[in-house]
Amino acid sequence: MKQVKYIIIVCLALFLTSCFQESVNDFKTLVVQYPMYARKKHIDRKVPSADTDFKNLHEYKEYRDNENRIKKAEFVQFSYWIDSLVLPNNQIYDPVRDKDMTFEYIRFYIQIAKCKNPGMEQSLDSNYFEPYPNQRKILLAEYIRPKVVDFYKTPKNIIQIPDSTARVLDVLLRENPYYYFIDEYGKMVGQTAPIINFPYMESRYDLVVRYSIAM
Repeated sequence: MKQVKYIIIVCLALFLTSCFQESVNDFKTLVVQYPMYARKKHIDRKVPSADTDFKNLHEYKEYRDNENRIKKAEFVQFSYWIDSLVLPNNQIYDPVRDKDMTFEYIRFYIQIAKCKNPGMEQSLDSNYFEPYPNQRKILLAEYIRPKVVDFYKTPKNIIQIPDSTARVLDVLLRENPYYYFIDEYGKMVGQTAPIINFPYMESRYDLVVRYSIAM
């Protein structure tokens, strides 16, 4: 009986030690989420087509202030909407009249970059960077057959980024916190011409990043 009590006491002690250690580790790490906003204005946006923007995490104060203490940087959530759209016939988009307008797809990718010039890592000038060799572009979010009316002036279309994608980006971005953001529009449903042109398109993207910061 004494031996059983001894085993129970030892197991309880080990359990409490484990819980205490986990609590200490939690106090040593601060987890915070920051939204990164981007607005894109296109003159003569053709579809289908892809467009690329360069991004450097150093442009965000939250990243700069904690760069040397970041243990993990996860992209967790993405949303997209259209703020303004001029149609190929030069009419302004009307959500009632044009409610059936649908793209075949809209996709968003990230392509990791590398700095070509040592000392220019914090520059926001894309000329100092290039695509990371042999690194494929990573699908961040995808909308299949999105109706424009569902994305017009509303941020409700939120996509949770898969854990597998978040883990890959975490590893890559902690080494190279610069990337190309690529948006790709498919044809309009029913489009017969190889390419059509939207004289003006303005859209907004929100990307939520979760940082684990060493205290």
